[in-house]
Amino acid sequence: SDLKDSGLYTLFLPFGMIASAKVMVDHQSGNSLGYGFVRFTSAEEAQNAIQNMNGQRIGNKTLLCKLSNTSPTTASPSNVEPSTN
Repeated sequence: SDLKDSGLYTLFLPFGMIASAKVMVDHQSGNSLGYGFVRFTSAEEAQNAIQNMNGQRIGNKTLLCKLSNTSPTTASPSNVEPSTN
């Protein structure tokens, strides 16, 4: 079954404080699109999550984790984009 927001949150919680976790879904079918976003409260926590979760298998899918929408000039919390595509 598809991973929901709460499952994504729980999956990444060991790596730090999470501001938000969102699985992207098809608005028509409600099915997961195979990717989501986890926003950590610090860049260090996001990097730790990427190092630990990138390449991990969840069910029959392998996670691809990377920073998303980052700019060296912003000090905002960091996003990790886990994708199973």
